[in-house]
Amino acid sequence: LVIKTFALSSISLIAILGNVLVIAAVYRVPRMRTVTNYLIVNLATADLLYVLIDVPPFYLEIFNMFEWCLETYIRSIYFCKVVNFGQCLLVSTSVLTLACIAADRYFAIVRPLKRILTKPVFRWLVPVVWVISAGLATPILYAYRVINYQGYFVCSEEWGPGLDVVQTSRIYTLVLFVVGYCVPFVVMATMYSIMFTKLWVRKIPASACSRSCQIVESRKKAVIMLITVFVVFVCCWLPVQVLGFMWNYGEYDIPAPALFACKILMRVHAATSPCIYAAFSENFRNAFKMVI
Repeated sequence: LVIKTFALSSISLIAILGNVLVIAAVYRVPRMRTVTNYLIVNLATADLLYVLIDVPPFYLEIFNMFEWCLETYIRSIYFCKVVNFGQCLLVSTSVLTLACIAADRYFAIVRPLKRILTKPVFRWLVPVVWVISAGLATPILYAYRVINYQGYFVCSEEWGPGLDVVQTSRIYTLVLFVVGYCVPFVVMATMYSIMFTKLWVRKIPASACSRSCQIVESRKKAVIMLITVFVVFVCCWLPVQVLGFMWNYGEYDIPAPALFACKILMRVHAATSPCIYAAFSENFRNAFKMVI
């Protein structure tokens, strides 16, 4: 119990402070106000909100107090509908924002003359990301229902008359997995592979190396940082995706230690991104110092 509490508290503290620092650095330091960094702010916002919404129920679960969540109708609605909707919304927002960041770097490096993620485009891109994410998460508000069962409030999954609960839940899980994880993963992996080839494999003529080499080296550092964020995200979320499929489609009994490890990994991603920015980006390090 002590180890679980310490692990969750440490991750939560780093995630909250780190993401607040990222947001403050971009908005308070003028040279940090680029399209890529604004997308990073959107990612930090989603991660920060995820921690604030998700961690309190996790504490209650650790201390075996989850029954307290369902003692009143208002608390039941919050923990049954709002928390589950918020988790899905914010994770989807993080994934789609990571895909937008990859696309921004792709056009800047591979197709600089066709770059489309300009600041005017950014103004509507971020709302579109949130709307799509809300669309993916909205079925939860419909299907997750609070019912009174023998005097106790229970969070139940019901998809309506004529629909098999298990089958419909499996279809929804599959849609979330494909649209919210697989497709963005394939797109990001493809774009980063092309960027890697462009930056590391292509040779620059010696006559043009002085200025071009500096630009390429700067872009290499940025791409390495973003690839690291992408890889960490995949590593943190892949295990829980696999367990979700095992539980939904195979009805396996998931060992408690494995389940807890996956739940901790889900929260780790929100804490690691700010650390990666500080480790790989001198601009972020300097901006953090100015904010602090």
